[in-house]
Amino acid sequence: MVSAFIGAGFTHGGRAVLLAALISLMTSGVGNAATLGISSAYLTAATRLYGAPVMCTLTAVADSYVDSTLATTNFGTGGVLNLNPSSVGTERAFVRFDLTACSPAIPADAIVQTAQVRLTVASLVLATRTIDLRRPVTSWTEVGVTWNTQPAAAGSVTGSASVTAGQAAGTVISWTATSDVQSFVTAAATDFGFRLNDSAEGGLGFVLSFNSREAASGRPQLVVTYVS
Repeated sequence: MVSAFIGAGFTHGGRAVLLAALISLMTSGVGNAATLGISSAYLTAATRLYGAPVMCTLTAVADSYVDSTLATTNFGTGGVLNLNPSSVGTERAFVRFDLTACSPAIPADAIVQTAQVRLTVASLVLATRTIDLRRPVTSWTEVGVTWNTQPAAAGSVTGSASVTAGQAAGTVISWTATSDVQSFVTAAATDFGFRLNDSAEGGLGFVLSFNSREAASGRPQLVVTYVS
């Protein structure tokens, strides 16, 4: 409560009369006593017009895989990216793209409509499995990442894709990564690329190979469609 004392004096019948008024202003601690009313008459609607959708297709600038049985070995210069859920040889893959290479450049206030990570199967798929895409939370390098140095990944899965037994080499598998790419564009999250691994690791498993960026064809891609 904030109080103000206001006094005024005048004479009446030879005597001085003091008029006093005590005004108390009740506040909620940091506000003031006045109640501010907001009318729609004082609000102006803001409208933004977006241009036609723009598509940007990027090829990986870094990729590698890691192997728990070769925990200090790097595979960044190889032609494949291996995944394996096996408890005796778990393998995970990492891939990164350079969003700044899009032309025209993606504005920081752009709306990402779709973003897909695409990998090409390198050899016949031997078993059906689900592969999860996650966002690493720290940096890694193509020729430096190993099982022992691999970055941790976000707890939530960005996207999942099913790979079916019998699928042939050349089959393209896609993961939706719209939410992550939107975060990269606005700088709400740092772009450390993506990690791929089997949704269920442990037990028995088979190697699933995708083409890396060093392959002659079918290199990893990120396809982004946005409006600005």
